[in-house]
Amino acid sequence: MALKNVLFDEVAIDPNCLTDENLLDVIRYKFGLGLGRCISEFPTDWKSKALEAANKIDDELLKKKIKLVIRRCIDSNSFIRSDRVYQRGADWFNQILESSKVKPFRAVISNEKLEFENSYLTSDVDNYLTETSKHVGGIDFALVKTDDEFIDLLKPFLLKNKCFTLVNKTQWLLTDKHRVERWFKVLMAYWVKNGGREATIIRSTNEEKGFREHQWLRERELLDLYLAHIGYKGIFKYIAVDDSRYELHKRSLLGNFCGIGLDFGLEMTLKRHSWWLMNPAEFFQEQRLFVDQDVRDTYPAFLEYRFAG
Repeated sequence: MALKNVLFDEVAIDPNCLTDENLLDVIRYKFGLGLGRCISEFPTDWKSKALEAANKIDDELLKKKIKLVIRRCIDSNSFIRSDRVYQRGADWFNQILESSKVKPFRAVISNEKLEFENSYLTSDVDNYLTETSKHVGGIDFALVKTDDEFIDLLKPFLLKNKCFTLVNKTQWLLTDKHRVERWFKVLMAYWVKNGGREATIIRSTNEEKGFREHQWLRERELLDLYLAHIGYKGIFKYIAVDDSRYELHKRSLLGNFCGIGLDFGLEMTLKRHSWWLMNPAEFFQEQRLFVDQDVRDTYPAFLEYRFAG
């Protein structure tokens, strides 16, 4: 069965198999939220289990390396919370087999070959990179049809980034004829439920037919109602800037740890519509422009809506 394309891969790794140095190097250099590969916290105390296994080996240098890699994984946000049930104290292999019957992992890496697709031995972890690299980090968003598909697509981003910035050019959030409203509400509801605390939306006032101030005012009214309805307790900033230099040509979703390029933004369309995980250079450039510095300093002429729950 061919893998479908995703922005982020959730991979189950046996916490007892980090003694393989090639696997350690792959985890160290090829995993991380910004690289599109995440280690499933299956079980929830995966890090503790891996450290327990490391403490049992005699090789002090290897033990130190394992602990260093786990620390680097934490710093690079390589871990993703699993929504699968794990029976405490149960055998990891049995739990993997049972869980995969309900919801298969994108890949499973262990010291023992399992009898289902996308299972890799630690000694063959390079095959995982080769076989899945073309499926990770980019999708055709026009193929996303349901709310569940949308959340599965963005879950690692929404769980890890408690602050985000959406650069949205000339699309409206709740009054857009291209039905941006649905995806915006699904995104916000899940993000708020999981501890989101500061959102910034940046759009342009430069439109072909002129900026519609009545629509801007209507957006503000609807946002007041919606954000209060979902019980949002954080900060929400919606800023429309005079982009006469047309620097807001890209649509993007930016977090603290990675960025996603959005071809047509949150628009629902049947046209091919690429979303991609930004490479480090692209992300750092967009982050510098729209996250690290206040966009209102860059564009002195602006309109702003602000909600503080």
